Amino acid sequence: MARFGMMTMPECIRLLIIALCLSFLCGRVAGAETPEAFPRTGKESSPVGFKMAEAESQAKRALASAEQQFGKDDVRTAACMTALAKIYRDRGKYAEAEPLFRNALAIREKTLPQNDPSLIESTAQLASICHALEKTEEAESLYKRVLAADDEKPLADRLTVAKTLDNLAIVQAGRGQSDSAEKLARKAVVIWRAAGKRGVAGLATSLNNLSSLLAQQERLEEAIALQQDALLTLEKERGPDKPEVAVFVRDLARLKMEAGENAEAEALFTRVLTIFEATLGPHHVAVEGACRDLADFYTTLGNSEKASEFTKRAEKIRSLSAGSARPRK
Repeated sequence: MARFGMMTMPECIRLLIIALCLSFLCGRVAGAETPEAFPRTGKESSPVGFKMAEAESQAKRALASAEQQFGKDDVRTAACMTALAKIYRDRGKYAEAEPLFRNALAIREKTLPQNDPSLIESTAQLASICHALEKTEEAESLYKRVLAADDEKPLADRLTVAKTLDNLAIVQAGRGQSDSAEKLARKAVVIWRAAGKRGVAGLATSLNNLSSLLAQQERLEEAIALQQDALLTLEKERGPDKPEVAVFVRDLARLKMEAGENAEAEALFTRVLTIFEATLGPHHVAVEGACRDLADFYTTLGNSEKASEFTKRAEKIRSLSAGSARPRK
């Protein structure tokens, strides 16, 4: 038992707090809300990698302690399962996360009322991991359960619904159901806007998703307007020079290039490279991606000299990364 003032804190709770704090710190350092900006290399020698490994270790110990103290079918044990599953998910270990999310949901289904927020959130978490594992039929079914269970809250409090609408829109877009997907995505945007400051990051992501959906339908003018809105929304929240902002700048640059607005596209692609170099270092994999985007852009323009310059830079970063287990700064 660990002492906290005059109260006794269960060991599992103490370990869980440590794990969650480490996981939170990793998210703050690495820009966890936009994982597509930071492809995983499978190497964990960076400070962030070590913290995530320690968070995983502490979460495993917390789960073992909870099972021993409360039993395997207790909601407190389910909370520890969920915490460990989230860490697995954030490390890209989706196959390891799935059974934990599934077991946590089963426990909550046995012990909680049908519309309990924890049960609804647990359903959404399992849906997301099934989606990531390309189990799209089960994911869609689970997303629909969330929407059915959580539709009585005030609009501004339905953030789980907003996330679910965004995810279900992606599933349906992948199946070619573009009209239905667009309706879901637009409904998500309405909820995120109603949430005010609590929904800023979610609103930016939702606008980004809707922009991508319209771009797939060759509705470029609308897509660009939405992407600009998404970028401005995130910039106000995070500032102009964060890696997660660069992801949105990159998406806008690609739309501008597709629309033939080459001068703006070039400036935006260059800004992406500048942000990644300044924040992640010149040899980061995200910098390699930014160089490849510029190479593709100049190839499209027929500027082989510039295209070759950025291709060589990208290949150099790739070779440095392959030759070292430690990310370079």
